Amino acid sequence: MGTANAGPAPVSVGSDGKITVTNAEPSHQYKAVQIGKYSNVEADGNSISQLAVKEVTSPSTLVNAINNAGQESRATTPTTGECANDVVCWIFKHWLGYENGRTDNADTQSKDAPYTGPLRDFVTSLQGKNDFKVAMRAASPVSVSGTTAEFAGLDEGLYVVEDTAPNSIPMLVGSTVGPDYNDTFITSILPKFGQINAKKSNNPTVEKKWVSTKDAGNQSVDRQGTPFDGDAMRFEIKSNVPLTDGFTNYFFKITDQPSEGLAYVPDSAKVTVGGDSKDVIAAPTAPTPVQDKVYFDQGNGYIGFTFPNVKAYAYNAPIVITYDMKVVHTGPQKNLARVDWSSNTANQPGSSCIADPASNCGDTQHADMNGVSFTSYYLKFKSVDGSKKNAPVGSEHFKLYRKGSKKPLKFRKCADGSYVYHPAEDASSKPTDELVAGTGKQTANGGEDIGMLKLDGLPPGIYTVEETDPPSSAPNAALVDFDVKITEDPANNGGAYVSIVRDGTDGLVDKPVPTADHLGAVITLNVTKAPEGAIDNVTHEINHVINNVVAPIIGNGAGNGTGSNGSGPLSVLATTGISVVGLLVLLCALVIVGTALMRRRHRIQR
Repeated sequence: MGTANAGPAPVSVGSDGKITVTNAEPSHQYKAVQIGKYSNVEADGNSISQLAVKEVTSPSTLVNAINNAGQESRATTPTTGECANDVVCWIFKHWLGYENGRTDNADTQSKDAPYTGPLRDFVTSLQGKNDFKVAMRAASPVSVSGTTAEFAGLDEGLYVVEDTAPNSIPMLVGSTVGPDYNDTFITSILPKFGQINAKKSNNPTVEKKWVSTKDAGNQSVDRQGTPFDGDAMRFEIKSNVPLTDGFTNYFFKITDQPSEGLAYVPDSAKVTVGGDSKDVIAAPTAPTPVQDKVYFDQGNGYIGFTFPNVKAYAYNAPIVITYDMKVVHTGPQKNLARVDWSSNTANQPGSSCIADPASNCGDTQHADMNGVSFTSYYLKFKSVDGSKKNAPVGSEHFKLYRKGSKKPLKFRKCADGSYVYHPAEDASSKPTDELVAGTGKQTANGGEDIGMLKLDGLPPGIYTVEETDPPSSAPNAALVDFDVKITEDPANNGGAYVSIVRDGTDGLVDKPVPTADHLGAVITLNVTKAPEGAIDNVTHEINHVINNVVAPIIGNGAGNGTGSNGSGPLSVLATTGISVVGLLVLLCALVIVGTALMRRRHRIQR
């Protein structure tokens, strides 16, 4: 800095200008293109007291690009006065904020928001002009050392600086003035003479979350991580308008990749950009003019939102998308969001690129972002007849309770032997707490084999399974009840372990084991074990003795049937549990007793 003088003095303008870009990306390179020259510079030794900027005069192609960008950003080109026919002069005086005390300083936005406002519109428009791109490509690059890139020996004036990497954010900066001056210059965009922090563009990102749930009866519910069949889950995706500088056309699409158990609720999507609502319409099948709409398309395993008018939106403006997904079946689920965007100005989308990155959309790249996880499981068990080599039997009835609750859980029937947890009480869902094991062969619509009962959509926890009616083929079978525990198993790829926590129940013949099928496990029941002391047990044992021991000795007797299939008195006696030998002994005893009584009576009468 020089010492203070009595008054301002002219400063020579030459080729000693410097520009320093700080906070630059390591290993990157920067280029600079001059758009204005300093003139009428005066300083008093402490500060610049006067400085004017005139638009460059060559090459003519660059001048045309500057003037067109100024017109598009609504800059004024006066026909008289200091800035006559000079858009850069006018922008410098009225948008750069250099003379903040002037009432005609028109750009009040760029000072506080460097990514919005007319000055940003001008620089962005200029970067997209082909003639400006030619000038930028011809400029010599400067490499970053550490985190700093420094230009030296510049013609002193106003420059646009860019990172040579794709999607660079253009920076407007004034060089230093003369070898001795490095004073405060423009207080908003250019804090220091010849110094600026690098403006960086990050790759687009999306953030997805599950924000609310309504049950099948359209009532708001808190599912705490486990949605139920028929629920409508509302998701929210947030992103920001990407940097589109340097692109004539730009492709930008946000995609949700829902889990298999979710189905998009038609017409539920809502989109805002910068707080303004945008119409969501079906993606066109043929090229159409770019509209201020959002194109929606849907395919196998995805729904997509394409923003054909994204270049018209303010850089970094928030994008918010909400939409509903209906739970159509349960299980461990994780659905992802992704974003696709144009990545190279040298190979950018053609005008026919609408919603499909593979259709003349230039160089695009995508990134999978965070997903939303939620989990439910199914419990599956099968009833068999233990006396018939574990042959399956069906038709028995069950109820399921949360451990300690007296109210059975309700389910929606999907098919014979197949139910899904469905606590909603709306009439259309027809929930039931009576669960009937399958009675037929497996069917295409999800029915289970004989004896199989599948209960889907259960969150982790402990449940009591209670058999309320035996199978029709074994009406006297013991009714079983037992407790099972569904425990999440992080070591099993997000699966679960199903275990019996109350054991020793009559009729339970084996336990489930950890399974690769992390949705559940199989529990086998012996439904033919009758309650202790039941008459069926006695009958079965006595029939066995008669048919195999007594009957061959007695023979057919007076034409009566033999064995358990006989229809005569022998079979009738057998089914009462009384043996023939016992009957003969009893008859002899009665004869002896009767004879004795008759003799005694005879003596008394005598």
